[in-house]
Amino acid sequence: MEIFQFVIVALAVAMAALLLKQLRPELGLVLVVVASVVLLMTLIGRMAVVIELVKELAERADVGSLHLNTLLRIMGVAFVAEFGAGICKDAGENSLALKVELAGKLIILGLSVPLVLVILETLLRLIP
Repeated sequence: MEIFQFVIVALAVAMAALLLKQLRPELGLVLVVVASVVLLMTLIGRMAVVIELVKELAERADVGSLHLNTLLRIMGVAFVAEFGAGICKDAGENSLALKVELAGKLIILGLSVPLVLVILETLLRLIP
């Protein structure tokens, strides 16, 4: 159960950051950011497996690579925006975190427009 290892490391870093923030608040934030990046890097292997699975499903469903790439970009933007917003919240910058989340949503909206148009065109062709 890898999740237990992940959670234990995260809790240990959180406790260490709480102790460190009492002495040097800026170092506590640095510890959290570094630990977050390290934990995220450990998950990249898992993400690669999911991406390969999505690619395989797209091939089976005969979905074009353009649509698949757009979907993968949307997923990437969502993950990066959530990660960035989380770091901003850890730093106590809730307003900045909201701006990161808004930017992520707007970028996702922009990326999804071509997919929505394809879906609408398909529906219009199916309806007599």
